[in-house]
Amino acid sequence: MLLPNRKAATLRPKRIVLGWNGRREAWIAVRSSIHLLQEASRVHVAVVEVEDANSADLATFLTRHGVEVVIDHLQGSDDPAIVLQRHAESLDADLIVMGAYGHSRLAERILGGTTQTMLQHPAVPVLMAR
Repeated sequence: MLLPNRKAATLRPKRIVLGWNGRREAWIAVRSSIHLLQEASRVHVAVVEVEDANSADLATFLTRHGVEVVIDHLQGSDDPAIVLQRHAESLDADLIVMGAYGHSRLAERILGGTTQTMLQHPAVPVLMAR
C-alpha cells in the first residue's frame, strides 16, 4: 500500500480505479482486493493502451461478484502510470488497485516502468499486488 502526502487514505474506498492490462499480476491484484472492490460504489477499470486486455472477461467476473464496473479505455503519450494517476485524480478516486512488477525487478529498475513510476510518485493511495 502506497500513501501519497497530498491525499488522505480511507479504509473504505468508494471510488476505485483498477489498473488493468490482463496480465497475471493484474488478476492477482483483483483477487487480493475483491472485498474492497465489492464495497466500492463504483470501480473504473482503466485499460491504458492495451489492445487485448480481456477487459470483458474481467467485467463479467467482477459483475458476478457484485461489483459495479465501468471500463475506461485510456490513451496517452505519457508513461501508463501517469495516465492512470491523472485518470484517478480526475475521478476523485480514493484508491488505485494494480498489479506490480510485470517485468523483472532489474528491468524495472533500469528501464523504469509503471510499477517504478507509481512507487516514486503516487497521486492517490495505491494498493499493489504481486
